[in-house]
Amino acid sequence: MPRRGKRKFLSFILIILFIGIRSIIFIILCIAVALIILFWLFRIYFLRDPQRTAPKGRAIVAPADGKIMAVIEVADKINRTKGLGRIETFCKDVDSHCMLVAIFMSPLSVHYQRVPLSGEVVHVKYSPGQFKPSQYLEHGLRNEKTETLIKTVIGNIKVVQIAGIFVRRIENFLKEDQEVKTCDKLGLIHFGSQVWAILPKKDTINVTIKVGDKVYAGQSIIATY
Repeated sequence: MPRRGKRKFLSFILIILFIGIRSIIFIILCIAVALIILFWLFRIYFLRDPQRTAPKGRAIVAPADGKIMAVIEVADKINRTKGLGRIETFCKDVDSHCMLVAIFMSPLSVHYQRVPLSGEVVHVKYSPGQFKPSQYLEHGLRNEKTETLIKTVIGNIKVVQIAGIFVRRIENFLKEDQEVKTCDKLGLIHFGSQVWAILPKKDTINVTIKVGDKVYAGQSIIATY
């Protein structure tokens, strides 16, 4: 091949390479921008905080969005089921007889928790633990959690924020001796998990939900008094 032909051929190859590299860089930049946009859209959706209004009347509301996974009379459950005896320790500072309402939060649920009933915060207690899948009630006993005890007109009640397999961060917005109202923001769990409401078991308290019901934090009634 003549020298001039070789130069033209090399120039053509260099132009093709240059165009190809620019195209690859452009594609990579487009993918990066798309991923960033998707991340922020997901973040906005994940941290959405819809307005909630507490129902009127003598109502106790759900502390979290999600599906009811268990409604347990604690003493009865301990007597009949091995491996759940530790639930009793979560109830001692509520009452000698308690009802436990467990809510499963999926990754698509609103992740803010709300106060079930007006009162005064007695304490907020953090407990380290594991990060097992949150679909199983018993894992709530072993996983990392934050307990919020509130003194109310019906006695002490407790909200337990529980970590799950993907959760590495639980936020709690309340402090000891703080006055709170029904539907006030209590905290935030990142990704899906469990939230428990522990209520004293009294004849004057009527639990109104059942397993499988879908509930919304601060809005859905779980019990009346």
